[in-house]
Amino acid sequence: PLPDFFSSLLSLNKIDVSRNILSGTLPQSIGTLENLSIIHMDNNQFVGSIPDSWWEGLSAFEEIYLYKNELSGSLSSNIGNMLNLVDIRVSRNRFDGTIPSEIGTLSRLRYIFIEDNKMTGAIPSEIGNLIDLEEMRLYGNEFIGIMPDSVCNLKSSATAKTAGSTVAMGGHLQFLASDCRGDTPEVQCNCCDNCRR
Repeated sequence: PLPDFFSSLLSLNKIDVSRNILSGTLPQSIGTLENLSIIHMDNNQFVGSIPDSWWEGLSAFEEIYLYKNELSGSLSSNIGNMLNLVDIRVSRNRFDGTIPSEIGTLSRLRYIFIEDNKMTGAIPSEIGNLIDLEEMRLYGNEFIGIMPDSVCNLKSSATAKTAGSTVAMGGHLQFLASDCRGDTPEVQCNCCDNCRR
């Protein structure tokens, strides 16, 4: 297990323990590190959920790499506190629950990788607010419904003129993947670049 000693490292801005065989739960004390912006703990054997202290205390977070572990639980609605988040990769775990609509407040977010989990529900239309989003991978879950138009609109970079000024419409989404293959797909998606299942 990774020792829970991080509370004394107040100036720490990056943790990288990826590609080891670390196990146990994620340390609660990491949530007290106000300067921490990058955490790479992917490709290990961590279990349990993401601690509440992370969601509530880490507003400086820019990158969260937790993919290829054995983590469970759900993504907290407090993800909306992580206003500096650019890149979240939590794929290939055992997360369940829905994508919190609060993710739509993270205006700097560019990458959402949550494929190969056990997540459910509809894809929130609030993701369409993320005009800097470049890549989103949703396949290998149990999402249902129709990909929101607001998300599909992120694949266009059109502009519109209103009141004499030019306003950006759409976004920068370059790659979108979901479980949209077949005659009766789990997710109906006319704008996906890659359909699975």
